[in-house]
Amino acid sequence: MIPIVLTLFLAALQPNIAAASGSFRLCTYGTTSTSKCKALLRAANSQPVELNLVCVGLESRDDCMNSVSIGRSDLVVLSQHDYQMARRIGLKPILYARESKSSHYIAVAPANITVAELNDAQLQLDTRDHGAFHSAVAFNNARGRNVCPDSYFVSDKPTIRILNSAKYDFAEANNDILICLTGGSAAVTKDNIETCNFDTGLQRAIFSSNTFSIRRLDEVRGVFIKLLQYFKGDRARTFNFFSTFHRVNDVIFKNDTVGFDLSPTFYNGVDESLFNKLHCGRPDLEHSEVQLGDDLVETGIFDQIRKYAPFVLPFLG
Repeated sequence: MIPIVLTLFLAALQPNIAAASGSFRLCTYGTTSTSKCKALLRAANSQPVELNLVCVGLESRDDCMNSVSIGRSDLVVLSQHDYQMARRIGLKPILYARESKSSHYIAVAPANITVAELNDAQLQLDTRDHGAFHSAVAFNNARGRNVCPDSYFVSDKPTIRILNSAKYDFAEANNDILICLTGGSAAVTKDNIETCNFDTGLQRAIFSSNTFSIRRLDEVRGVFIKLLQYFKGDRARTFNFFSTFHRVNDVIFKNDTVGFDLSPTFYNGVDESLFNKLHCGRPDLEHSEVQLGDDLVETGIFDQIRKYAPFVLPFLG
């Protein structure tokens, strides 16, 4: 929650950064995002490319959402777990970043698994991989599990692996089958993975206030289309905006962004409403293993150490 009193208090503290006539103030949060935005503007000025963009650097995501809501900024790029809070304080998505997926999240089961075993199977995944976690929650929801429990325990059952297809060893394909979120199963092939997968995430989206003028939407879209035209891949002469920055991937937008659309793309029918339902609408449960209940394969001792005491690892050899 972002209280109204706090919003008004932040309004008094935040610098009122005036944008040049016709320019849009993009709020970025954190040092890396702000540095990347400023590097983009320096590159644009050196070419020169007129972007009509101003960088507003604030400390946190909440600061940026508040800045847009009170009119100190015009735009902020938000990820899937931020949609719900943004809407609560009066923001709306105006553009969606379209991605070109080179891999998908898949659910892989033994080829001889029975229907009963499929329903009882545990899930094996790296819970630190948020995409895999989202897929696992969707998998459990599809088989009727309570994905918003209060506690969990671990038991011994058959195993279904949920992972990014880029990490799958296709030498095992003859022993496995794909489970499809939309129903049914398929042989494990690269072609089948395109349609039989567990992709469930929402796109990164550019949010603005509810008072944002519709007539300016084409202008905003034009700004971000220019990013793709002049600052992506081989077309980037001085600065590739859609690449790793300061050793961090997917800063502001994902590296595989290829377009900006007025309407969202939903994967496997998981729209914004269903995504929020799958994740309980509770920030405290974001990527929490509690959501997977007793279906989560017990984490190994080294993973437990990594999670709760990472400083111990160097002493274990």
